Amino acid sequence: MILSIMMMMSLGLLVLTTLGQHLSGALLLTSNEHRYLLAWEHAESSLNWGIRQSWTVPTDNGWQCQQQSAISGGLPNSLRSCIRPSLREGVFLLKGEGGIDKSTLPIALFQQTVATKAQDGQYVLQALNQGWLDFCPESDPTYCDEETTR
Repeated sequence: MILSIMMMMSLGLLVLTTLGQHLSGALLLTSNEHRYLLAWEHAESSLNWGIRQSWTVPTDNGWQCQQQSAISGGLPNSLRSCIRPSLREGVFLLKGEGGIDKSTLPIALFQQTVATKAQDGQYVLQALNQGWLDFCPESDPTYCDEETTR
């Protein structure tokens, strides 16, 4: 009788241990997905913030960036948007970056835009229809990865 009780307790312990491991894996997966979605939302916010800013049209081919510090959820974050001329004539690429921690690369979202000169000499961007992408829209994807100029 004692032997059968010991066997049932051992089997129960084995089942509970396995269940705990599965739950730990699911928690890690959920945590990683949550961090990714936060970074994605941050990149979208940076892109939306950047399209509403005034820009100086870059004369060279490098990225020109603007950054605004913000407090989100008690943690300091910043909105970062960059612009550079596209390989297409008269089109500019706007990039919004979003990340949660400094140990991972930020997520980048892109919007193809055109620039209109404002009265103050700065340029205001207008998004092209269906110009939003979550990957580099240029034929050479390394074109979007180059270092910033400012």
